[in-house]
Amino acid sequence: MTLAQNVSIAQDVLFQDLGDEVVLLNIQSEQYYGLEGVGVRLWQLFSEDGSVARALEAIRAEYDVDGETAARDLGAFLDKMTAAKLLSVGA
Repeated sequence: MTLAQNVSIAQDVLFQDLGDEVVLLNIQSEQYYGLEGVGVRLWQLFSEDGSVARALEAIRAEYDVDGETAARDLGAFLDKMTAAKLLSVGA
């Protein structure tokens, strides 16, 4: 993951934002997923904008977390979401 990358929601994914939870369905694999807490906020940020840099900046500001921790956690989130084919990371 680099800050210059953008993230997009995969074409085969349906999602519903329920406020404190996001429910995701990968239509291709027929797998359901749920996000809570910071995962909900990251999903919202990526669905609005897609910028990894802006998402990292927002998480640091909103959750008062240091840059190293935020970057590590964001990278782990993106790894899980791309492995499940829920998000696509591009240039």
